[in-house]
Amino acid sequence: RRPRHQCHLAVQSKLHRRTVANRARSRPCGVDRQRFVIAATAGRDDDDPVSTHPPRTVALVAVEDHQLLDLAGPADVFSTAGLLGADPPYDLQIASPGGVAVRSFSGIVVGADLDTAALAGRDIDTLMVVGGLGVRAAARDEALLADLRAAAGSARRTTSVCSGALLLAAAGLLDGYRATTHWAACAELSAHGGVTVDEDRIYVEDRHRWPSAGGTAGIDLAHALG
Repeated sequence: RRPRHQCHLAVQSKLHRRTVANRARSRPCGVDRQRFVIAATAGRDDDDPVSTHPPRTVALVAVEDHQLLDLAGPADVFSTAGLLGADPPYDLQIASPGGVAVRSFSGIVVGADLDTAALAGRDIDTLMVVGGLGVRAAARDEALLADLRAAAGSARRTTSVCSGALLLAAAGLLDGYRATTHWAACAELSAHGGVTVDEDRIYVEDRHRWPSAGGTAGIDLAHALG
């Protein structure tokens, strides 16, 4: 017979305790796994207080040939924070040039909520520019760079993941700031004379600029942004 083991919850949270803890202690691993996952990702209970604060807008800017992890990792952090009771919650908006769907380097197509041109003047809590192979071509798009400058002007903080820092630098948004990026893009970032590059940092906080290093560092950045 197969050995039976108890499932142990790795994260102690109110959401998990309410929805799956009792089942996890009595059900063997692997049994009815699909229902278990759905229960673990359920929304708020009816008796949870509803936030009276307006949500904080996180605008994630993605271009063609972006790195999907740079987008999905931070997005999942912010979304999970909402499930676990973040107050105010986060409202995630994906923006792209022209507001069109953009294909990641891995081939997965991501739909956009709005055009980057529509970000100007919006009440943005966090502007996050994601990286990927496509940022070098996008850095020559003067209309996009103007959109980023306008969006940063109304954002509480401006951030980047991985080589997304190259887009911020091309827009002049890192001039006079410390920054970091993926190790393979540090030399390119340093070529922008107004930027001080910290190569060995997971992320850098310099006033209202928060660039991060490659890929998974964006997840660490999202946790730090809170």
